[in-house]
Order: sequence, then C-alpha cells, then structure tokens
Amino acid sequence: MIGTPDSSGSTVLTEKYTVDNANVDADLTDFPLLVRITSDSVLGAVCGATGTDVELLDSTGAALKFQRISFAVTGGAATAVYRTKAAIDSDADTLLYIASGAATDQQDAVNAYSGVTAHWLLGEASGTCYDSTANNHDLTAVNTPTYGQAAKVGNGVGTASGYFSTADHADFACGTNAITYAGWIYATAWSNWWESCFIAQDAGSGDNNKVIFGYETGTTKLVFHFRVAGGASLELKSDAITGGISTGAWHHVAVTRNGSTFAFYCDGAPVGTATDATAIPDVGAAVTLGWSVAEGGSPFNGYLNDWFFVNGTAWSAAWIKFLYENTNSADAEGAVSADTPDAVTITGNPYLGITGQTGLTVWAEVLNPLELRQVWNGTAYVAASTLADTAAWRACLVACGPQSLTDATATTVYVGGIPDALKNLPYTVVFYTGRFTKPGNIPYGRQVGQSLADLCKTDPSAALAYMR
Repeated sequence: MIGTPDSSGSTVLTEKYTVDNANVDADLTDFPLLVRITSDSVLGAVCGATGTDVELLDSTGAALKFQRISFAVTGGAATAVYRTKAAIDSDADTLLYIASGAATDQQDAVNAYSGVTAHWLLGEASGTCYDSTANNHDLTAVNTPTYGQAAKVGNGVGTASGYFSTADHADFACGTNAITYAGWIYATAWSNWWESCFIAQDAGSGDNNKVIFGYETGTTKLVFHFRVAGGASLELKSDAITGGISTGAWHHVAVTRNGSTFAFYCDGAPVGTATDATAIPDVGAAVTLGWSVAEGGSPFNGYLNDWFFVNGTAWSAAWIKFLYENTNSADAEGAVSADTPDAVTITGNPYLGITGQTGLTVWAEVLNPLELRQVWNGTAYVAASTLADTAAWRACLVACGPQSLTDATATTVYVGGIPDALKNLPYTVVFYTGRFTKPGNIPYGRQVGQSLADLCKTDPSAALAYMR
C-alpha cells in the first residue's frame, strides 16, 4: 500500500477511491467533492474510532485538504462522509486514496472550501450553524428552527418556525461580480416566494435595497429578485420547471450571474436564463436563510441543507450538474476498492556477484512522494505495524520474500499500490543477501534515486557492498 511520510511513519493502510466521470461534463478544478465511505470493514479494522488518523490523498499520493463531516466505526466497519477540494477529470475516472495511520489529525476544513465566500452545511444539532470557510459568516438561530433532519449531506435544519441570520459584511456586496448561490431545499408546503424564500438580504419592505432567491409555485419558476433603493426593481426568473418543484422531497437549486447573464438550475439541470446588467446593491442588512424577514409573512416551510454562496465566481453548468450528482447519489459517484500491488520486473546482474545464488531477500524503497507501508509476501499483505519500524528504516519495507535471482532470470517483485502517475518512474531496489527478520537489522541504504540496472552500471562496488 502507499502512504505519505509523517513524523512516526505509521501509515499502514491505503485504499483506492474512484470517482466516476459519467456525470462530469468538463474538467473541474478545486471542486468541493463529497466522499462517502459505507461499511468499510477493511478500513474499520485498522483505523481509530474517531477517524482522526484517516486522511485523503490525490492520485500522486499528495495530501488533500478535507472536512470530516461524519465518521463512525460500527461492528468493525467504518462509515464516513468527507468533503475535499479535488481536481475532477471529465475524460477518465478520478483516482484518490484513503489512507489510515496518520500520526496527527490531518483535517483542514477551512482550506477545503477556499474560493467559497460562505458555506453552511447546516448539520449542527443545536445553536449556531457554522460557516465552513475561513470567513466566519456563522448563522445565529432566530425563534425556534429545528435541527437534525436527515438530508443529502448529513443533516439539515427546519425553518417552518424559525430562521437563521448572519451579520452584513463586505463579502456580500456583489455589484456586477460573478456570483453563485446553490443548495438543497425540502419544501413541506409553498408560500409567497418573496417571504418564504431560501436565502435573502433585505433592508426593508418596499423601496429598499434587497436580494431574494426563492420559488414561485404558481408559475413553477425560480426567482432571483433584487431592488436598488430609489432605482431598479428586478425579478429575474427561470423557465417554467416541468412538473414544478415537488413538496415532500429534496431538490437542489442554484442561480449564477456571469456578466449580465443569470442562469438557473434545478436538480443539476439548466432551467433557463435571464439577462440584465444592473448592479446588485450593497444591501447593508443581515443575510437570512429561510425567510426574508423584512417582507413579513412566514418562513420557508421546509428544510435546508448544504448551502454555498460564492462572490466572484459563477459556477459552470458542468460544475453544478456534478455538484448535484455528487451530493445526491448514495455513493457520491465514488467507490472504494483495494489498493492491489503492482509488479516490477528486475533482472539479476553478474556485477552484483549473485549468479546462481539462492535465498536472496529483496527490499524495495519508493522515493518521494510515496513510501511503502505494507508488506506483500506474494499472497497477502502484512501490516507494517507488525514490523520494527525505526525512524531510520521506516521508508523501506519487504517487497517480497526470499527469491532466487540469477543473471539470466527475471524476477517479479511486488511493491504494492504504486499510483498510476508514478508507475513509470524509476524505483530504488536494493538487494541484500542473508535472511533478516526485521528492517531494524538492516543498515539503511543510500537513496540513489536510480533503478537497479543503473545502480549496477554506475556503482557496482557499492551495490555489491550492500550485499555483504
């Protein structure tokens, strides 16, 4: 298996996580990818109970920034939900790794949402609903909203009897900037869109600055309304949504602005555009989720979950489609699989003085950015934790058992789980005679960064010295 270096060298397991590209219409950079792990007994057997030793890696083995939304081990199997910032490929499936054994908690939730102005998961059990970003636009509960409603990403909140509010901030001044609003809604019943909205910033009823995003049930259209005090009042609407947005079910809604074009989306699909070049006013009032309070009436009768606001970027149609598919699917468009070993074929060389020698033990080291963390004995893995793992030798683990290697025989050596991007790079493969019981008994070989063949050609005496 692979792992990233840490202070203790304790990473002992890595599994592959493959993201299906079927619903990825364009390459997506720094995408807020949801990762779901369900009843994983392999991970559950080695990870800690709280999952603080589990981290996410990209296809090269580099650590990813991630938020741990939930983690539990039940009956020896791990179930978890993460969100990580990842590059998603449209032409092929995207490969990530789930690694267990990190010495310290690698969660970095704030940087997992860099580039997002505000993100409210809305999964708290009570009280404040926190902004996942570094901007700290935390939401205060007003009146008696409810918590703990099962939702698409963890839990959501109910706003039939209350709403949430965060203070005005320069981050919410949009002007003519590109913008994105996106999130999950579950309506129990529909009312006026300008009151029972999803999200709003409203300085007062009538001729006051305001921004409101809601749904007009009579026309089955999404509505993005903004008003400039003493000036323009605009109701930008989607096309009619076929069948409307039903009650009693979760739906994903979004609106973006790019230049003068406002694009609307429902359940990942485009549902029309509207055009206007007017600048959105700097409202100067609190942002509210679940009610445009200044308009009166009643809050949104339903539930909210996983809301994003981005000031400065209009997410593309491909982005919003995959955001919907990724968060809507029970498997999050991903699948966990074993990180099986890869074979490296090497050939004996007479310069090593091993012609006809038997009982050779082969040790292999993979240079940065990855290190071997498990032993493949030709049949099964042996956890690195069962071996002496000294600070000097922690990067080198047994790649295979005793081998018979001659100058005329090619031998297959398994060096476990090398990512595709690194398979064609040279490996440092060092040979030792004798039979050793643990890494600590073997002197640490120098990191020559060469293949065995190159080492034999350039420094056969040094290679031979390793044998003695």
